[in-house]
Amino acid sequence: MLAGTERSPSEAAADESSKNGAAAEPARAFAAHVADIAAHVSRLARVRAARLSVRVSRTVFLALGGVVLATLCTAAGLAGVRLAVRGLTGALTAALDGRAWLAELSSGLVVLAGTALVVLAVQTWIERRILRSLRKRPGGTDAGP
Repeated sequence: MLAGTERSPSEAAADESSKNGAAAEPARAFAAHVADIAAHVSRLARVRAARLSVRVSRTVFLALGGVVLATLCTAAGLAGVRLAVRGLTGALTAALDGRAWLAELSSGLVVLAGTALVVLAVQTWIERRILRSLRKRPGGTDAGP
């Protein structure tokens, strides 16, 4: 070796540690990035869990509200039908000279016939909608009603 270029063992060890420190710096940076990514993933999981919780509670609230609304509408509809049938029976009783049994029988037949006509009308309307939608599809025919 050249004169004055000899190094002490402590200098050589310090030089080695600085080389290792420089090599350890990317490892520390990588570890920091991994920790950041883990924190982001954890936050993302918490946000998604909170969103799911809100979505579930909203769905339950809407379902219960729908059940309550359907119950109220059904009760109001049945009360209205009962009152209409009672009024029809009273009118028929007066028209049939006080024969209540005949008026009740007639009003029952009228209600059954009315229900059958409504069901028939809804069924016809649904069938026409289906046929119209089939005609509008590609490959369907657009001619005629």
